Amino acid sequence: WQSVTFKFVTLAKRKFFGYRPEQVFGAEVFMAEPEKAIVDSFDKPRYAGGVEQLARITWRGLVRVDLAKLVDYALRMGSHSLVQRLGFMIDSLSKEGLVQPLPADLRGMLLKCVGNAPIYLDSARAKKGVFSKDWRIIDNVPHDQLFSEIEVK
Repeated sequence: WQSVTFKFVTLAKRKFFGYRPEQVFGAEVFMAEPEKAIVDSFDKPRYAGGVEQLARITWRGLVRVDLAKLVDYALRMGSHSLVQRLGFMIDSLSKEGLVQPLPADLRGMLLKCVGNAPIYLDSARAKKGVFSKDWRIIDNVPHDQLFSEIEVK
């Protein structure tokens, strides 16, 4: 459509929420709320451009969203790996001074939904890295690559 290629991605019914009608070029379409767009990106990172883009999306989007709604939407998705990656990413950006830390109550809600099995930050990369005990995630993305899409001025 207008020289733009779209990729349709099927979602489970339980994941179809957080959308609102918007007018786009005279047509009504359903568009994800900002919080849901972030959550969807963490649910299917390959369609969001990979883990470096997740860092950029989080960095740019976190100041624009309702954090309580973001956490609620993340939990509603029912995915441990989504929660683990989102929590880890917010903590990582916070440690770099790029975003404010999540309020303790919201961070605690995410931590309660961390899965038992450790996961890799990027499942397509080498299977080695630094283990995050809180998020049960193996950070297998070099620091300079993880933040390579963030434009710090």
